[in-house]
Amino acid sequence: MVPDFVLVDTKDENRRILLELVGFWHPNYLRRKVEKVHAANCAHLLLLVYKGLNVTEEAFQDAASQVIFFQQKPVLKEVMETVEEMAERIYGPRRKNEHRGKKRRTLKSKE
Repeated sequence: MVPDFVLVDTKDENRRILLELVGFWHPNYLRRKVEKVHAANCAHLLLLVYKGLNVTEEAFQDAASQVIFFQQKPVLKEVMETVEEMAERIYGPRRKNEHRGKKRRTLKSKE
């Protein structure tokens, strides 16, 4: 599975969070997406899922990935807070000399 974006910490490129937008409604697409997420068993994958889709939170319940459901558009503050929490959980705390404030990550498109 190739994610839509990779968020990379500018001070430590090993700290990466994969970001996947799930917004396409076709039933076969959704079924395959859920299967791929479970098969990937990827703890550093964050899924942003549109609530208007015919998919429930239970579909992702046992996935290693983190999931945020959104109504109209993802809330950037919630997304970035989740990214920071995931990075802390997966990679551990940042070293003090690496902390740069708000601009710690860059967004790279995988297209």
